[in-house]
Amino acid sequence: ILKDQPQHPDALHLLGVMAHQLGKSDIAVNLIEQAIKANPDEPDFYNNCGEAYRSLQKHELAISRYEQALAIKSDFAGAHNNLGNALKELGRLGEAITCYEQAIAISPDFPMAHNNLGIALKALDREEEAISAYEVAIAIMPDYAEAHSNMGNAFKALGEQKQAVSAYEQALLINPNFAMAHYNMGIALDELGRPDEAISCYEQALAINPGYAEAHNNLGFT
Repeated sequence: ILKDQPQHPDALHLLGVMAHQLGKSDIAVNLIEQAIKANPDEPDFYNNCGEAYRSLQKHELAISRYEQALAIKSDFAGAHNNLGNALKELGRLGEAITCYEQAIAISPDFPMAHNNLGIALKALDREEEAISAYEVAIAIMPDYAEAHSNMGNAFKALGEQKQAVSAYEQALLINPNFAMAHYNMGIALDELGRPDEAISCYEQALAINPGYAEAHNNLGFT
């Protein structure tokens, strides 16, 4: 299509999205920016351009693009969620929480927004509120391994190690190759005085990700 119509906005955008999915976000940004020039009124273009910028750690540019998407379509739940992610990564947690809450107000059955809200709340040491957010995410999408694992992290921070282990076990039933869940379950088991099981968890994490430095460290320590 682009050989025939070099400024075809949809073709530029979709090729950019695929480049981003393949980890070539620098190429994605260039393509989607061209799509925006060809059609400046499409909110998806700005949102996906923001995602490519965010993966390049260019958070301010990402935020600008998400805000442009929302200027065109104020009820764009995905853009509110993605804006929250960029703000969270900059440490602007209060603003991120507001974005996630806006996404949820627009789309109450948006499990990723509930999960991301939980992450931001936990980062502010509001673990009980975080657990409530994870529970909603899991109620919407029961096989959401990341939400189960994140709930385990919140329980672990509260000193509720048995409940943390249970949450990690649920995450690993869904995704047995979830190295971080194996690692965090190892920490919880060690704190419960079950070092042999903790060692097994660290070894499983390392079998999945041999370069997992923290798991090597905790395995040696345990």
